[in-house]
Amino acid sequence: MDGPLARASRVPVRSLAVAFLLVLGLAVAATVQITGVLLVFALLVAPAGIARELTPRIGLGLALSVLLGLLIAWLGLGLSYYTNYSPGFFSTTLAIILFGWRGRAEPEEG
Repeated sequence: MDGPLARASRVPVRSLAVAFLLVLGLAVAATVQITGVLLVFALLVAPAGIARELTPRIGLGLALSVLLGLLIAWLGLGLSYYTNYSPGFFSTTLAIILFGWRGRAEPEEG
């Protein structure tokens, strides 16, 4: 749903945007001290970006984003268990590969 259509349907667009940004800011502020900037990207931004490219539906995108974040985290932990590299390395690498792969999966229409 786009902004003008949402406003016409009496959805409080500005309030929802502020609420989403507030929740995002709190999540980043709470996790960046513990995990670092790269892991915040790998576990918060990349799954949301991938999900947004896969579906325009908000509910499905949120669920897909959570599932992708869990998949990236568990794969990173699993690969780390069998190698000498840190989980952060694998999680970030997987997130970047998935994010980049999704961007090149379909050619642009011109």
